Amino acid sequence: MEDRVTDRSDHLTPDTGEVLALDRVRSFGAAFLFGVDHHGSWVADAVYARRDETGHWGELGSGGTHGDGWITPWKPPESGWDGRVLAIMVTAGLTVYEGTDPEIESDLRAVVGFAAPDVTGLILSDSDGDRLVEVLSPIGAFAVLHIGQGPFTLQVATSSGPNPQRWDFQPE
Repeated sequence: MEDRVTDRSDHLTPDTGEVLALDRVRSFGAAFLFGVDHHGSWVADAVYARRDETGHWGELGSGGTHGDGWITPWKPPESGWDGRVLAIMVTAGLTVYEGTDPEIESDLRAVVGFAAPDVTGLILSDSDGDRLVEVLSPIGAFAVLHIGQGPFTLQVATSSGPNPQRWDFQPE
């Protein structure tokens, strides 16, 4: 989980089944895994992990979805999806404890998916402020990790300026 994007391909092809994007916050990380086969069956997973004091990443859990009919080769549509510039594939998470105080719990949430080509980043806003997560994948794959207490919002940064679309998330 040391880079932000692992696949530099500009399109998805059958048998693509790998980590497409990563995000990290403190000792936590999130990965977007996506795979599609020759018949169009696909699977999308959000995997979250924690780095221990030795630097080893240990998986904490995952969540995902799957379906059929994914046509390959595939690139994100220029205009997005029915007027939206993000295709959020999975949101998943759990409660985590940070530091040495077991009473302090936080909501860990991974949001993964694809962004339209004009999207350059996602702005995560919560009670701690704003954080920009760049979309570096040529196919618009993204992973955004939130750790905190309370709701958070994702807004879109594009190459043509601010975008009014936003997604609001509540703790589980």
